[in-house]
Amino acid sequence: IALAAVGGYARCRLYPRSDIDLLILLDTESERLLMEPLAIRLDHQKTIAKPLVIPQAGEGDAVSLREYHIKHPVQHPPELYVGLMSGTSLDGIDAVLVDLGEAQPRPLAKHYAPFDDVLKNDLLALHQPGHNELHRTQLAGNQLARLYAAAVNALLDTANSSSEKVRAIGCHGQTIRHRPEHGYTLQIGNAALLAESTGITVVSDFRSRDIAAGGQGAPLVPAFHDKVLRHPARHRVIANIGGISNLTCLPPDHPATGFDCGPGKL
Repeated sequence: IALAAVGGYARCRLYPRSDIDLLILLDTESERLLMEPLAIRLDHQKTIAKPLVIPQAGEGDAVSLREYHIKHPVQHPPELYVGLMSGTSLDGIDAVLVDLGEAQPRPLAKHYAPFDDVLKNDLLALHQPGHNELHRTQLAGNQLARLYAAAVNALLDTANSSSEKVRAIGCHGQTIRHRPEHGYTLQIGNAALLAESTGITVVSDFRSRDIAAGGQGAPLVPAFHDKVLRHPARHRVIANIGGISNLTCLPPDHPATGFDCGPGKL
């Protein structure tokens, strides 16, 4: 759900493996990657469904069912979700409003809210043990929730939409400790306060279940890459350069795999 990233992208071929595409995503690059190769475009105009008239046998030239549906796509009711992301680069909050009611995600609006230096330093300090850190962690989580809520409100204003139309917010929160070798990961952001502040259901704590099942809890983004970037014939590798960089491998006819590969924009 955390689709909140904007910008450009780079693409190259892995020589001499001409059968593999390498897509490189920087920290602010996912949106154009969605928009250009998949021909997804921003469209704030409302789409009004029109009744479909299916041609009867013998009427004019033969029309295949596939050709007909290409020319007359079925209109699906919108399923609006908000994705929030504040990564380990600690630059700020990316928010996106996405319609997931169609075969591919359709971004509708985006918003970015930078962190100030005080909050950034507070979050960095929580990466290490310190005086009264439990109290400071909760206060930082509350502050993040209020900033997340402000980002959601600004996003919906940009899209000329309202909270009643949004089914859920996906909020990863801010990672301050990640210790899968000890069986835990900790992201703060007070999802309950965010839900109360926006009036929208909030989905959070994305990593803990994977760690409980024996996984590493990271990276999350390969599932997203698998959904929107998989090619039926080409082997694709995506390099995502965020605070921590990771790779996703998408071979045809095989499950997606992914792993963190080192620091990026820390």
